Amino acid sequence: MSFRTIIKRILWGLLAFLLVFISFAIYMGITTPVPGGKRMTRAELAQQADSIQYAQKLARDSAWQAWRANQDSLKHVHNWSYDTITDRMSPRKEYTATVFALDEVSLPPTEVKEEEVTTTTSATSRNRYRGYWPYRDASSRRRYTRMDIKTTTTQRTHSRYIQNSATVYLELHKKSSGRTQIMMETTEGAFSPEYATGRSSIRVRFDNRPATWFATTGSVDHDPSVLFLQQEASFIRQIKRAKSMLIEVAFLNNGLLVLEFDVHKLKWNY
Repeated sequence: MSFRTIIKRILWGLLAFLLVFISFAIYMGITTPVPGGKRMTRAELAQQADSIQYAQKLARDSAWQAWRANQDSLKHVHNWSYDTITDRMSPRKEYTATVFALDEVSLPPTEVKEEEVTTTTSATSRNRYRGYWPYRDASSRRRYTRMDIKTTTTQRTHSRYIQNSATVYLELHKKSSGRTQIMMETTEGAFSPEYATGRSSIRVRFDNRPATWFATTGSVDHDPSVLFLQQEASFIRQIKRAKSMLIEVAFLNNGLLVLEFDVHKLKWNY
């Protein structure tokens, strides 16, 4: 028997042994061993896979809920802020609650005039002679240079426009005297002067309820950026039940605008 024949028989024997071992493993349902030496059946392996998928689903749901909670919190970044003020002339304290409009107000551009001054300096040199010439010989002359300096100033005026925007906020103010004031103020621009004289009212809408008219007055120092709402009790009663509020107000040289406020969960028990 040749050496090549012996090698072939050995290889065929190993291959047959390997096939028998694989067939036996499949028949007995042998799977990956777990700690402790216990082998898992197909049913147990399927149950484990279902458990892993369930855990992954719980993790995804938890991440989704965290993302939704974060998005909901971002929606209310302009919600109420509170402050307590001590009145030195009274033993009672004053309380305020402030809420900002969700969007800024675009105001008409402002024209700014700028002056540009340009200064130009020029110098001209001319030769001059000093001496006794022509009465004496030319060698007695002394030459020097004279500089003529001329300065020209040019002034130009040009205009540029600056785009302005304003932030509007509403404030509830419980004074030490017991009276509650409702003030609306804009950081830039001015409200229509008709509000200060009481000749005009503003419309306010809470949630999906019909809009209500509220009378207004101006400030004591005639500040055009501040106005006060009347009918305070009715306003506070409605705003405490509302989640959103729309206020239609006119700005000077800018017309009527509708401002939106997020007023949910107002804590006001004064």
